[in-house]
Amino acid sequence: MDLKFTQNFLTNEPLVKRLVETSNIAQGDIVVEIGGGKGAITKHLVEKVGGTGKVIVVELDAQLAKQLREKFNNVEILQQDVRDFEWPNKYFKVFSNIPFNITSNIFNSLLNPELELHTAYLIMQEEAALMYGGRAIGSSVETLKSFLGAPFYDFTVVHKFIASDFSPRPNVDVVCLKVERKTSPLVSLERFEKYCDFLAFVISSPYGRGNWEKLFTSKQLQYMSKLYKLKFGVGMSGQPQDAVIGSFLSFLEKVSELNKKKVDGAFSTLQYQQMKLSKINRTRATGY
Repeated sequence: MDLKFTQNFLTNEPLVKRLVETSNIAQGDIVVEIGGGKGAITKHLVEKVGGTGKVIVVELDAQLAKQLREKFNNVEILQQDVRDFEWPNKYFKVFSNIPFNITSNIFNSLLNPELELHTAYLIMQEEAALMYGGRAIGSSVETLKSFLGAPFYDFTVVHKFIASDFSPRPNVDVVCLKVERKTSPLVSLERFEKYCDFLAFVISSPYGRGNWEKLFTSKQLQYMSKLYKLKFGVGMSGQPQDAVIGSFLSFLEKVSELNKKKVDGAFSTLQYQQMKLSKINRTRATGY
């Protein structure tokens, strides 16, 4: 594996120290680091959690994992792909300079609201951060990813890096995105699957009143437009997060059981369609 194509290593030592020190990581915490690299972040995490805490590093590269074990005898070093990693089954935090090429895989796993994630500090490509944080962190639009995370997490950009902070220098803008679990979720865990289906169903016909009219009466849509500032004719990317979440709660309370069933399985269908599209695009790009 040629590391220069998989990860940009942080080399600004004072900056790394400051970011860890100003995080909400505290004595006694369990902290997971994805891609420990050469240990630039690891050593500061160890200092922050103290003797009562625990640092777990998931490092794919065998040579780097070996070096980390030699450097840290008080850190759990797992030489494996993070996509196969089982997150702690109790309260934990994350601080990582993540490999940009598997950002979606990491987020799809980490932002499962059933996990006990408290806070994650993720050094990542700014473009990807905007997709997850949406307007809350300065994006001009919302995405399915930002709608999925909004009921459970708050997103904040806590730092914007410059290229010289890394080696090799990245050719994209990089930020540290803080993902913090809401004290009180806006959608209950029991209703999350239904929320996913609701989003996928509405998104599949994004413009005008589209699939909204298959779920709500005209009177209900008028009410939601006034109460939640729900917009029509702009697509889901133009909807405020509060409007979509509020509409979902109205859907649960006001819509008939027959109409509620219309959204069942919509999220799985959307995922399957996206997977097929991704496969087609890869085939066109590679010829295989």
